[in-house]
Amino acid sequence: MENTQDAIWSVDKNYRILTMNRLFQEFIFNIYKIDLKIGNNALEKFEFDTSVAWKDIYDSTFNGVPVRKEWKIPNREGSSSYYEILTSPIYGGTEGVGISHPEDQTSLSETLYDERSKTAEEVFGATLYVRDITEKKYRNKKRSTLSKVKTDYWRRWCTILRIRSTEFSA
Repeated sequence: MENTQDAIWSVDKNYRILTMNRLFQEFIFNIYKIDLKIGNNALEKFEFDTSVAWKDIYDSTFNGVPVRKEWKIPNREGSSSYYEILTSPIYGGTEGVGISHPEDQTSLSETLYDERSKTAEEVFGATLYVRDITEKKYRNKKRSTLSKVKTDYWRRWCTILRIRSTEFSA
């Protein structure tokens, strides 16, 4: 859990933190100024709106439905940070408890949930991954802006060329 750039933690169905890596603990402290520990309730220390949002994510996962969403969090400098949240149910059956963790980090969101693991097993809790996608969002925004500028540039040149061609043909 420590050899990744993702914040990772797991909770049981009572919202108690079962496991967490250092990045998760730092992530929560840096954003919310809350020092969470294993065994803490993952909802109690947050403001109401934040607790409601996380409760929805946890409950959906407890119902066997993985969650994938992006979260925009404003920061003190006036800009925003963007995070991808991915969840996976923890199934507990006759073979014990299973927490899914994909080997290939590049396809994390595609491999978090394995349909085969649903058979006759009860959801015990949830595993959650948070990845900072701020740079990716800004790169995509920059690429989109450059594409629009390029398109506008070519439209103007085409208009100028059409005007020039009508001047010469007249």
